Amino acid sequence: MAETVVVPVAEHTGAPRVVARDLTYGYRRDVPVLDGVDLDLRPGEVVALTGPSGRGKSTLLYLLAGLLRPWSGTVRLDGVDLGELADAERSLLRARTCGFVFQDVVLDPRRRILDSVLEPARYAGHPPKRWVPRALGLLESMGVALQADARPGEVSGGQAQRIGVCRALLMEPGVVFADEPTGNLDHASAEAVLDALDGAARRGAVVVIATHDDRVVDRCTSRVVLS
Repeated sequence: MAETVVVPVAEHTGAPRVVARDLTYGYRRDVPVLDGVDLDLRPGEVVALTGPSGRGKSTLLYLLAGLLRPWSGTVRLDGVDLGELADAERSLLRARTCGFVFQDVVLDPRRRILDSVLEPARYAGHPPKRWVPRALGLLESMGVALQADARPGEVSGGQAQRIGVCRALLMEPGVVFADEPTGNLDHASAEAVLDALDGAARRGAVVVIATHDDRVVDRCTSRVVLS
């Protein structure tokens, strides 16, 4: 069972955008992985979820994002209790509020890279064409603008990860969840990803990163240790 220790690195003010209270969850009914987790995550914060493998970093990330339902406890996103929403309502709230960066980026092989980056607009019910200039700007900032018309099979793993970051940040989400976003990247690509996530925090987003990478932890403003 994981214990949670919150280690603040910098003070952040303002109402929390993500609030967890007494979260408990496990994959076997008699063995909780997380038990009694309390968190308040505020705008501008970059939070590292750390701890040994198997201690619940990704699980906590998915609970905070509403991708998993806790055994007990609550998660509130911008004041909305995720546990009180139907699945479709929770999905729409995520689409309009959150961005996601995963370690293994999955891009639809049938679509151009640009279309993959525009997916969050479609899920949120916005006309994707309206977001094309921002998508192209993000691809340019991440050094993958030339890949906009390519297919996923024509880009490298590092390029795909940076494209995944562009997709996550398209809608300027208030909360960004990232699961081991630098795990498969070289130093330069990892720095580009972290710079983009830092930029989202400077614009007022909460950024939550599950990681075992000390380079990532050093750039975060607070740390949640699962031990």
